[in-house]
Amino acid sequence: MNLETPLNQIRGINTKISKKLAELSLFTIKDILFFFPSSYTDYSSLKKINQLKINENSTIKAKIVDLKTKPLFKKRSLIIQALLKDETGTLRAVWFAKPYLEKIFLKGREFFFAGKVTASKYGLSLIEPEFETIEKEEKKHLLRIIPHYREKKGLTSRFLRTIIFPLLKFSDFLPSFLPREIEKRYSLPTFSQAIKEIHWPSSFSFLKKAQTRIDLENLFILELFLLKRKISLKEKTAPIFSWQKEIDEFIADLPFKLTNDQKKVLQEIFADLASGKPMNRILQGDVGSGKTIVALISSLAVALKGYQVAFMAPTEILAWQQFQAAKNFFKKVDLPLALLTANYSLIFWQGQESEVKKNSLQKEISQGKFLIVFGTHSLLQEKINFPRLSLIIIDEQHRFGVNQRALLTKKGEKITPHCLSMTATPIPRTLALSLYSDLDFSLIKESPQKRKIVTKVTSPKNREKVYEFIRKKIKEGEQLFLVCPLIEESEKLSLESIEKKYQEIKRIFPEFSVAKLYGKMKGEEKQKVIEDFAKNKTKILVTTSVIEVGIDVPAANLMIIENPERFGLAQLHQIRGRIGRRGQQAFCFLFPEKLPAKTRARLKAIQESTDGFFLSQKDLEIRGPGEFLGIKQSGFPDYLMSALTNFTLIKIAKEAALNLLKKDPSLDRFPLLRERVEKMAEEISFS
Repeated sequence: MNLETPLNQIRGINTKISKKLAELSLFTIKDILFFFPSSYTDYSSLKKINQLKINENSTIKAKIVDLKTKPLFKKRSLIIQALLKDETGTLRAVWFAKPYLEKIFLKGREFFFAGKVTASKYGLSLIEPEFETIEKEEKKHLLRIIPHYREKKGLTSRFLRTIIFPLLKFSDFLPSFLPREIEKRYSLPTFSQAIKEIHWPSSFSFLKKAQTRIDLENLFILELFLLKRKISLKEKTAPIFSWQKEIDEFIADLPFKLTNDQKKVLQEIFADLASGKPMNRILQGDVGSGKTIVALISSLAVALKGYQVAFMAPTEILAWQQFQAAKNFFKKVDLPLALLTANYSLIFWQGQESEVKKNSLQKEISQGKFLIVFGTHSLLQEKINFPRLSLIIIDEQHRFGVNQRALLTKKGEKITPHCLSMTATPIPRTLALSLYSDLDFSLIKESPQKRKIVTKVTSPKNREKVYEFIRKKIKEGEQLFLVCPLIEESEKLSLESIEKKYQEIKRIFPEFSVAKLYGKMKGEEKQKVIEDFAKNKTKILVTTSVIEVGIDVPAANLMIIENPERFGLAQLHQIRGRIGRRGQQAFCFLFPEKLPAKTRARLKAIQESTDGFFLSQKDLEIRGPGEFLGIKQSGFPDYLMSALTNFTLIKIAKEAALNLLKKDPSLDRFPLLRERVEKMAEEISFS
């Protein structure tokens, strides 16, 4: 047997069990070695029955002095009750739906039992305790720290422990990639020792070191992958674009002055554009900080030279808004602009906007006729090429995967384009250092308008008071966003939720015009709804998180968010960013359905702070990187999740990766490591 031996060749694993293991993506010995426990219980403490404490995990050695079985009529099964005894007392133990235990638990037979002690009318009890015979020398389930695995019906942690334990010897054949000097410097176990310790901990302190060792190796490979990408990019050449007098004239004509942060960021971007090497920069800026105008100025430098810019947004609404903004800003600059999404096919040229056939627009983009093209995922279609693509701008970059960005880059044919990513979701320091090592960072902290937003977590019993306050404000000329959560499990339920709330609000506010907006509406419908709301024809907009980006309505300074517990903090901050955009006093009311401790902590943070960077870090701490990154959508590997919040480990891994790449940029001396790094490209995808 070796690491690649199929599990169905292991004793005790029949065809039925191997199918269940396959459902957990476990096919070989190697797979099961990397199937790490999800939690642990300490059953190492052996106690007498009279020493047991309620709600404490304990192990006892006791005889079965009585055994009863009772039918569970509803489930057509049995409940087994055993009376356990040692020299200090007796204890009741209960198991459900395990009829086979009748043959094992014979009166007078002695076992080790372990579990959490509970109190009931029968006295102290153990509910569904683990057990093991005293004859076995090597304890797999008791008298030690016990691992628990992700289970399936018919595939318990007890069974998994039984099959994994004898296979741990194969961890000696796993390749180790972390430099040995790092292991020695931080007193870490070898990779093989770490794998054994994670499955079979000798103590919690050694388990912690083993987990650190595994996390550090994974981060080291991640950093090698990202830094190699960065080096590879810098080896390529890109078109050179410099600052031109037309840009000075464009900035002078703007109806506002650029902030110092915007000017600084433009210097950084133009240094990249003039370097002859492909820019790969991420621009972070809080909601309303003025990232779009920075991107448009960068686009202008490229388009003035006759090269193309692809401006990609995650939603149609945002792409449409950016197209409209470009039309307004570029009035005096005669540049051919286009908007291409599933529902839009628009062009703007020589001061005229017109709708064209989609096939015709795709063809003209591929011929290089349109210099700045706005769109969504539609820009990734095979039918479209950009013969002179030299700048890619990706708004809300975390919504797009590295694979999608690569697809767009390849549309530049023989030109390697510059890439500017933007996000209004500030990236916490640990994630910035680990996940975005291949990017250079720019930051806009100043905001052209100081926000004045009062945020309140509100009890349902105060709903009428809130409605009266809103009625008064709308009569004074203001507008309301009412945001409903998307129901992930069902698009139909989401639409029903929106429709129900829409009808309810129309009944409550019959004197005001009410509209609804959601993602699946047709483009023309969305456009009409947004235009009416922007012109203050509509007073209340019932919507979803579709307004998270790209909606700018000056008089909309009121917001209600239903079920805010369904949103992340960063997303709540983005949604709230739709109000108070001109510095007016704004009000945001949060109506949670439930308020468990975790939700209360998150909502307290959003109520007390309008600092996107603080909230983003808090979101990461409370929800963890998996939820923060939207793991359901991202497909980011689970094994890296625990490491992404450990700033110290990330720094060590990055330093080690940099040192190795200085000595061997192509990893020629480490073919196995190079192969593992290349495989990382398949595993990391935010798409």
